[in-house]
Amino acid sequence: MTDIKSAYRRLAKQYHPDLNPGSLQSEEKFKEILDAYTILSDEELRAQYDRKRKGISSHDFFANATAQEKKRDPGKREYPPEYMEMMRQRNRNRVVRQIQRRKKILRWMIVTFALYLVATGLFEAWIHSKHEADTQALNQRLQEIEKSDTIAKRTGIQNLDSPFDSIFGPGVTSWLSPNQLVVINPVSDAVVCLVQSNAPHRTIRNEFIHARQSFIMKELPNGSFWVKIYVGVDWKDGQQSLEGKKFGGFSNKERYFKIDREPIVLQKPTYEHPNTITTDTVRIDPDRTRFLSLTRDEFYKNGDSVK
Repeated sequence: MTDIKSAYRRLAKQYHPDLNPGSLQSEEKFKEILDAYTILSDEELRAQYDRKRKGISSHDFFANATAQEKKRDPGKREYPPEYMEMMRQRNRNRVVRQIQRRKKILRWMIVTFALYLVATGLFEAWIHSKHEADTQALNQRLQEIEKSDTIAKRTGIQNLDSPFDSIFGPGVTSWLSPNQLVVINPVSDAVVCLVQSNAPHRTIRNEFIHARQSFIMKELPNGSFWVKIYVGVDWKDGQQSLEGKKFGGFSNKERYFKIDREPIVLQKPTYEHPNTITTDTVRIDPDRTRFLSLTRDEFYKNGDSVK
């Protein structure tokens, strides 16, 4: 019986339809092998075969047996137990592989989800630390601003205030003009005034700036200008008066100057003049800028030239 099983397995591996796809000859040969194994593995069928093999060849006997089986149930094909067991084992292997594949996918999903949770935790921790750092920086900045405002309140005036509008009139601006003047003030508190260099030499801007700070006069009209400056220490509101008007001023070390330089020419570019200058810079620094002294009356005159 062992030899029969071995022979069957060897021939089945050789002629199995799965190993010979599309071969009708292999399929017929495999059917004959199955029929032979069915008879030889069954004791009764094998005894019948032994009794008749002297008069009938094995091929004819197997053919007759196959014909009889087909007559009994033409639509039904019977397979030996070994073949059925092999197919069941194949199905079991397929199911096992599918289960292993699904387990592998599930493990990767679990690992991915765990990594996602870890990454989310790290990201939230980073966001929290960044928020704390930003909050700390903001608080520090607010403290600096509060301290700066305290200093400004001590003098009673803020950067970019225009304390002399009652004397020179409201500031003149040109909406959306790119013309601007950068003012750098490394020395002392000051009021910077921009004056038209052509008649009537009107002061069009007056803006306050604290020491060691800078600012930009923006949206200036086209034109040619010169700069006069009022500097001092300890600003007091209502410190000065002119023609019955009260206005602020420095209570100590006040002085009046004009910057000694060629007029500042600011001109918004046009099609005819595309290369005009829209930005210039002045420094309130005696070590780097030449000044001409002015009297108090010369400084507050509006509409007259200063020689």
